[in-house]
Amino acid sequence: MTYPGPPPPPAPGYPHAPAPPPWSVPGPPPGPGLQTPFVAPPTDGTRRRRGLAIALILVTVFICCIGGVAGLGGLVVLGQRAFVDEARGVVTKYLTALQHGDSATAYSVMCKQLQGLETEAEYARGHGPSGVTSFSVGNPTIEENIIKVPVVLHYPRGDQSETVAVTQDGETGEFRVCGATD
Repeated sequence: MTYPGPPPPPAPGYPHAPAPPPWSVPGPPPGPGLQTPFVAPPTDGTRRRRGLAIALILVTVFICCIGGVAGLGGLVVLGQRAFVDEARGVVTKYLTALQHGDSATAYSVMCKQLQGLETEAEYARGHGPSGVTSFSVGNPTIEENIIKVPVVLHYPRGDQSETVAVTQDGETGEFRVCGATD
């Protein structure tokens, strides 16, 4: 309810209306309204550092994956080269033994199937000096479980080409000569 005139006197015991406290909040500024000093609150760079860290992690993982694939490819290539070199070495050892009449060494690098056909003594009687003056070993080819190594045997009367079959022993893992074809 409103009074048409001046306000009524204060009630007994209250001499006058209370004054506003000295620490009061100032009123709103004049103008179109309150404007913040920044469009967005300032950041301390955590988003940028986080993005940089994620990028570095992704690059590191990518490089490691590429390195793993390259390493695996290199391992396959080196493994195949090792097979080829080992096969050539066994054939060279076998032919050198035959060339010099060393039947014991030639018999020792033969596969178990061929060794089962005759004893070392029988092999020695049937394989004396071969008359081979020299030989050359070609590049092996791998077909299923058999490595085929082409060789050229040089005799005083002429050359002869053969293919020596090499297999890997299932028990020892060593390569063995397992026959020859013309």
